[in-house]
Amino acid sequence: MKPVLPDTLSIAPGKTTPPLGTLWLGPRLPRMETMCMLNMVRAGWDVTLFGYQRPENLPSDIPFRDAREVMERDLSDRAVEGVRALPGAMAADIFRLHMIRQESMAWVDSDFLPVSDRFPDIRRSFFAVNDNLPANTTMYFAPDDPVLLDYIAVVEDEFPEPQQFYGAQVNARIRELRRTDTPMHRGQMHARRYSGPFVLRHLLQIHNRTGEALAEDVIFPIQYSNKSQFWDPYEVAARAFSERTWAVHLWGSRIRGQMEEREADPGSFLGYFLAEVGMGKPQARRGVV
Repeated sequence: MKPVLPDTLSIAPGKTTPPLGTLWLGPRLPRMETMCMLNMVRAGWDVTLFGYQRPENLPSDIPFRDAREVMERDLSDRAVEGVRALPGAMAADIFRLHMIRQESMAWVDSDFLPVSDRFPDIRRSFFAVNDNLPANTTMYFAPDDPVLLDYIAVVEDEFPEPQQFYGAQVNARIRELRRTDTPMHRGQMHARRYSGPFVLRHLLQIHNRTGEALAEDVIFPIQYSNKSQFWDPYEVAARAFSERTWAVHLWGSRIRGQMEEREADPGSFLGYFLAEVGMGKPQARRGVV
């Protein structure tokens, strides 16, 4: 049975997901993201990696597009004269909004591992909740959706005014700096407040859309506090999965650095997915949910 999708998304023959896009900023793709994206391709995900430069070690199996087709300038580029660069996470937050609207693609972070071949049922939007906070790690809204349009408008302000979702401490600092004629630049703010989950939560609340969230176990069956389970035997980590689990989020930099420094045991959760794409020692195949 095909999953229920919005009219603006469809799954192409031979694929297991609608079009998905992600972004990498940098000259090389780390081992974790390489493993994840190769497993996405192996699982039939219709995924494309965007970048302002093609990673020099990008496997040929991973589809790549120039990010300038979506946004002409890399907002994190510190070499652009006269322009204040943004942290990479904030630049990626803003990029995904324009990608969704322009390309009608769903966003997925590059540190997801597929554990099921059935894409979740979604009717209007695509986002999950982690620890009671909406997450933009995976996200889709129709190009004309008011939530998406308002989201884009919020992150266009280079020198933001106080907002409810920034919190009292940040708003006080914004007001203080404005009084001294040195307004706070968005690059001085934390991405979670300016462009990430706190903004998304506020917009979903004012548009009465919070009920559209996917269940937490769809993509967050293993919480940050339990991230060490990725190094455990596959069967141990998989106990956290439910019948709804579609993919597993690897918590970005927390696992990325570890994977650059240590080898996963062949029988571990990470070891299994490394072996599946020829990056680790083979191990007997295990079933997935």
